[in-house]
Amino acid sequence: MLERRVVVTGVGVVSPIGFGYEQHWTARCAGHSGVAQITLFDPGDYAVQLAAEVKGFSDELVPGDPRYYRVQNRAMKLGLAAAGDCLRHAMLDDYALRADTACLASVGRHDGGILEFGDAAVRAMDPSPAPGEPRAFDRSRYLTRGVRAMHPLWLLTFIPNLAVAHIGLAFGLRGEANTYTSEAAGGLQVIGDAVASIREGLYERALVGGCDSRVVPVSMARYHSNGLLANARADETDLSMPFDTRRRGYVMGEGAAYLLLEDAAAAERRGARALAEVAGWGGASDAFHPTSAHPEGRGLANAMGRALARANAGPDDVDLVVAAAASLRDYDAAEARALERVFGSRSVAVTAPASAIGRPHSAAGSFAAVDAISALATQCIAPTINSAELDSDAPAGLVRGTNGHPSTLRFTLANGYSFGGQCASVLFREVPA
Repeated sequence: MLERRVVVTGVGVVSPIGFGYEQHWTARCAGHSGVAQITLFDPGDYAVQLAAEVKGFSDELVPGDPRYYRVQNRAMKLGLAAAGDCLRHAMLDDYALRADTACLASVGRHDGGILEFGDAAVRAMDPSPAPGEPRAFDRSRYLTRGVRAMHPLWLLTFIPNLAVAHIGLAFGLRGEANTYTSEAAGGLQVIGDAVASIREGLYERALVGGCDSRVVPVSMARYHSNGLLANARADETDLSMPFDTRRRGYVMGEGAAYLLLEDAAAAERRGARALAEVAGWGGASDAFHPTSAHPEGRGLANAMGRALARANAGPDDVDLVVAAAASLRDYDAAEARALERVFGSRSVAVTAPASAIGRPHSAAGSFAAVDAISALATQCIAPTINSAELDSDAPAGLVRGTNGHPSTLRFTLANGYSFGGQCASVLFREVPA
């Protein structure tokens, strides 16, 4: 019995450089940057003035029932918009087909609601401190008085699996629904798991992707205090520079990207166009450190090797690697070492979408997949912008500049590298016209 083939028939994107797949990919190939001064909150004199925000996004762009807007955080709303764009792009408007569609998504933590927490904390302060003493936080006052400042349904914005639940509600998806919280690698792990289930015959199609939004004071402070975010003036919009000697941390990004994966025969029956085929996937772990990468990138090297092995492909078959590199010195260096371990001295083409959209955390792997699929569909490699002064160990094939590079591509490989060393890679194959 022949193994089922799984193809990508739709892509949906809401990113810092474009709303909708077509706009996003056009901007990627034109070398546009989504990094600009923070507008989602007033950064004041904060050392970090820049982020890669989704510009002009509002509730009017969110599909589904408006009654749910109050209990959806920004990441959920970005995900809903990207999922809708994906289903439109795939032309999956048949309700019966949607009802049998699975949904697997990579989501992150939500650190919003700071104003509500602030009001609650103020109510919990001791109203009568001793002379000369600051007002102390009183836990009992917080439980009796502080919580009254919270919206009765505030908890619903913090439950991770509701990102998938709202997509099911909005589009009538009643198939398997799973949530992944493995950060940047999650957007690629969902692809591998969905493909395995489709090949096994558990379902014929799945909507997979990731969404995240952490451009809020709590998240920014958390990552900055750990030395991960780069200090940035408002005019340093070229700060996201993977593999560059000048990098000093990453730029916080946000956004959402979704793919529709289908059994190739089922896609052909409904007349859907296949953009690419999922050829192989692999996962691994550095098992090294909570916030630092293994110096040799052993987890990512293993993930890439497993993706190639599952596809019965070799390093020489790969024409492009979409790197996870996000301008973190140790993670960039680890990925460069991993590429060297897998590809040896071969100068395989490499691009890093984080240069344009920052690091969107739980959506990062999904955006890497979008780059890999789009490169195959258009036979063009989007550039790595801003990276001008390369490290000595930077990939020799790094595609730089501000313009897309027309290329002949048959296989592209997308990488995801999470804090804690979780790694994932997915290999895509060209589908002949």
